[in-house]
Amino acid sequence: MNAGSKWSKWDLHVHTPSSIIQQYGNENEETWERFISDLENLPPEFSVIGINDYLFLDGYEKLLYEKSKNNRLKNIKLLLPVVEFRIDKFTGIEFGKFKRINLHVIFSNEIAVETIKSQFLQTLEQSYVLNTGEAWSRAITRESVSELGIKIKKNSPPSKLSKFGNDLTEGFNNLNIKEDEIFKSLKKDCFTGKYLTAIGKTEWGDLKWTDSSIATKKTIINSADLVFTSSESVSLFHNAKNALKAQKVNDLLLDCSDAHDFSYSQTKDRIGKCFTWIKADPTFDGLKQILFEPDNRLHIGENSPINPPIRIDKIVFDFPEELTFENDSFCFSGKNEINFSPNFTCLIGGRGVGKSTILNLIHEKLRPSENVFFKDKKIRSSENGKLVSIGSCIQIDEDSDEKYIEFLSQNEVEEFAKDHLKLTAAIYARILRRDENGTIAKLEKQLKSEISLFDQHISHKNRLTFLEADLIQKNKEIETNKRIIESFSNVEYIKINSEINTIASKLNDINESKKNYEQLGDELDKILENHNIKDNSNLYSEQINIIILGIQTLLSNAKAVDYSAVEELKKILSKELLSTKEKLRLYLSNKGLTEENQKDITNANLIANELNQELTKKNQEVQLLKATIADYNLEDMKNASIDYQNEIKKQIIAISNILENIENPSVKPISLHLEFDLEAACEKIFNDFKLLFGYRMDLSNVRNEAKLKEILFCLSPDQLSEREIFCEKIRDFKSTSILKPFLLELFAIDSNFELYKLITEKNLLDYSEFKKVKVRYDNKAIESSSFGQRCTAVLVILLLLGNNPIIIDEPEAHLDSLLISNYLVEVIKSRKRDRQIIFATHNANFVINGDAELIHILDIDETNNKTKIISTTIENFLTRDKLIGLEGGKEAFQKREYRYLR
Repeated sequence: MNAGSKWSKWDLHVHTPSSIIQQYGNENEETWERFISDLENLPPEFSVIGINDYLFLDGYEKLLYEKSKNNRLKNIKLLLPVVEFRIDKFTGIEFGKFKRINLHVIFSNEIAVETIKSQFLQTLEQSYVLNTGEAWSRAITRESVSELGIKIKKNSPPSKLSKFGNDLTEGFNNLNIKEDEIFKSLKKDCFTGKYLTAIGKTEWGDLKWTDSSIATKKTIINSADLVFTSSESVSLFHNAKNALKAQKVNDLLLDCSDAHDFSYSQTKDRIGKCFTWIKADPTFDGLKQILFEPDNRLHIGENSPINPPIRIDKIVFDFPEELTFENDSFCFSGKNEINFSPNFTCLIGGRGVGKSTILNLIHEKLRPSENVFFKDKKIRSSENGKLVSIGSCIQIDEDSDEKYIEFLSQNEVEEFAKDHLKLTAAIYARILRRDENGTIAKLEKQLKSEISLFDQHISHKNRLTFLEADLIQKNKEIETNKRIIESFSNVEYIKINSEINTIASKLNDINESKKNYEQLGDELDKILENHNIKDNSNLYSEQINIIILGIQTLLSNAKAVDYSAVEELKKILSKELLSTKEKLRLYLSNKGLTEENQKDITNANLIANELNQELTKKNQEVQLLKATIADYNLEDMKNASIDYQNEIKKQIIAISNILENIENPSVKPISLHLEFDLEAACEKIFNDFKLLFGYRMDLSNVRNEAKLKEILFCLSPDQLSEREIFCEKIRDFKSTSILKPFLLELFAIDSNFELYKLITEKNLLDYSEFKKVKVRYDNKAIESSSFGQRCTAVLVILLLLGNNPIIIDEPEAHLDSLLISNYLVEVIKSRKRDRQIIFATHNANFVINGDAELIHILDIDETNNKTKIISTTIENFLTRDKLIGLEGGKEAFQKREYRYLR
């Protein structure tokens, strides 16, 4: 299947052994064999050769014969006949002594050699007067030119004869063709659209501005389609091209070998020394594409331009034969292979021929979770109704490489235009891919880390508030139990109570140690689960292994310890504690206390002991929390947020500069701006508030929750400052809801207000979560623009950002046709050099003026109701009518070719 227009080398100026001037040697079979073999051994990128033997076509004819009859030159796709003239005047202006211009005519291979000879070469009768006054007037043939050489020699002094070449060469050197006769003969209808002209850059450059008028010199080069040169190097070629640009003349310059010698020679003009690459079918119409799209179709260099590295080259569908889809037969049943250009591919055809289906099959294969096309539309076996596994029937590029594509289904451009969150996500994903050093990703990770630390800080503050309140309560409980204990001051009671305290303390120590031991063991086991022994390939790996082995040894040794003695001690202490408590009960009973009072006094001692131990632990935790809170530096998060913002802004500004400097009257400047999504942040602040304080109120009623949010945000979180001001705002808020006094009571406590302030501050700094990329069109919010303008801005942004393949199903919806032809096609031509673009479209401007490298024409074969695909290119005349048949197709071709009117 046709893979579309591809880069290949075109050398349009090669002389053969039949050439009047050449350095291959005597024209014989041996020389011709060496010449043909040299062409056959050219690097594989050589595709087209222009055969230029000055005024004659003998060499071209021989090569055509060898290629067609003897199966030679298989590597060369196309041979073109080129005729070269030397003219000494132009539009009636004579250049002066020894000044001549080389004018080349490149003919289509579709014109027969005999037609070129009879309708062109043999019509150029020349009138030449020798020094003796003897006239010479003949049509151009080898014989007539040789005859002219004989006359030149005959009329020259004997002393100069030694400097002359053979008769043919001398006749050619003295033959001056009238340029007006050349163009007159080319006006015949048999040549219309079948030839191009080229001026030799070197000879034109040697013509001094004083040799003729400036206008005449410019007319010479501007009247030609192309300019030929033979450069020693690529840099010298660009010097020559820049000189033409500086002189503001035709700079459509092609590098040719101007080969007069074999490739292995040391001469400059040798076979294979050519830097011209053309992206086109190897046809004469392919060559003409450089007139319409020189920037896209022509490249000068040692190597061809590099295609986008991330791309889809070929897909293969291999579905069972009998399938149904949407209650009809499936149009891609059986095996189908479809190629894609690395640059720009268009799928065209009427409705219902399968354009969208092809694109969605690719999407379903690569991103099944994202594709919605086949969620409700199912492909089934027509025999048993079973679903077909789409992914298993599709192969992409015959490999298993991960291929990330951007896919925009029908009307999805409009969805981006409506949904700023979706557009922000799309733009941000592309910004990340533009960030080659991964700076943004690193800064985002740093910011998220700081946010996590801030969450811990808030948690610590909340925990501290709770602990401090709990310590007050625990101290009250201890005082109560102390009073109960101190109500008995008897020596015996004090003694028994002391024994209970001592035993209970020992028992608590053992239980607490056992708990910590088991917790530590569990944590070490988790460490071992997450880390394995590695090869000692470097010092880090070596140290990891030492640590892991150390932990394994410690755990093994710990598990090997006999803990029976301490367990036995626990049993003894537990018995002693029961015995001593019984002793206390008997003592209290003898004192006449009721059983209930006995329990209170007995337990008071145990409770006080437990409370004291708990108080000690909580005091330690409070001190640790206070130290941790004091060590936290909010500036770190602020700086992380600012660094992240600045880096994104830098990328957005770079993109925005491109969009803002659009020089096209059809499109106003588009700009991007980083903003903060306060609405989304407020939603998160409210959820955080509920997590902290929601347990204190009933929010099961939706109306209650909405009312709470309304009152809470009576002062916007980004304006929160002093507690008194905030509470005053709540008091002034007109509401009879019970939630209003609840909030006033809540925020009457400083610590609660501080916690709320912290969660607002955290979220207001979280640009990683709440960034918003706002698009402006003509310096106005895009929401204020027309829907078509919004869609245009979105499509431009999505095309400009990213380097992965982008597939768009009918992007022209809601777009103005003039906007497409006057602007969007230029965006496509620019971007397709760096990313693969695939469209399904009805719009001729995308296809033709977007200069699609590959076009798939889809139609339904009525014999089997399956989709048939004709793959073609713009330059393929066999399918030109299909492209002209697109809506606006004729006008699109006219617009594309307006620069080339013959």
